[in-house]
Amino acid sequence: MLNDQPAAQFIPTPDFRNPIPRMSINGFPTRFRRDSVNLNETLWVPQRVTRNRQSGGWQIDIQHSDGKLRLREGDRGRAPLESLEAAWQILTWHLLRLNSPYVDNRRVAPGSKRRIKELDTGVEGVLIARQRARNGRANTVSVRMFQRVETPSGKSRPVALDTVHISESKYLKHPELEQKRFEKGLCEAIAVRAQYLRVYPSNGPIPSPITVNDLESESIPDQPTVPLDLQKLFATFTLF
Repeated sequence: MLNDQPAAQFIPTPDFRNPIPRMSINGFPTRFRRDSVNLNETLWVPQRVTRNRQSGGWQIDIQHSDGKLRLREGDRGRAPLESLEAAWQILTWHLLRLNSPYVDNRRVAPGSKRRIKELDTGVEGVLIARQRARNGRANTVSVRMFQRVETPSGKSRPVALDTVHISESKYLKHPELEQKRFEKGLCEAIAVRAQYLRVYPSNGPIPSPITVNDLESESIPDQPTVPLDLQKLFATFTLF
């Protein structure tokens, strides 16, 4: 869905022949990678743009808060640098008008996929992970979020952070206590996610994961965005 807010008509085209620092375009973090497009030419290609090695030209893939968008820009007799500059104008035009998934707080189910109400935290990137009972262990649920962390080689990898684990056996013994512990973990995950989103769009992958200990206590909400019932959540193990 295009954003109704007014946007700049274009973003200046960088020199793709030289390294380009990370940037944020309307909340979309954008990095540039080195790509040898032929034996004699190396370009720094923006994130979401890939070279078609067989037919030439560029493919543009944008993941936004309302779905995915795929576009193409062919060479049409132009040099790769010239067609990449045209692809950049198409990419940035759309990024300026789409809603970034890194900015929106409310998670949108992709396509027509039905949302599972019992597992929906209501916050983009904050998930309920379920581990089924095995080897004598009880069913367990965790509140989980992922952060993209930079590796020593300059690449990045997703790192999971669980703010709380609740076993069904403990919940059956102390339902009120475990429900409170679960809600506290939800609130902490929401706060960590919010802090991560403040850093990631501008800087890209972070040096090390953000944890609850890195937060100011005032930044942690008192109540989850969506109230979830552990009893209903554990009941989903028998349904799917």
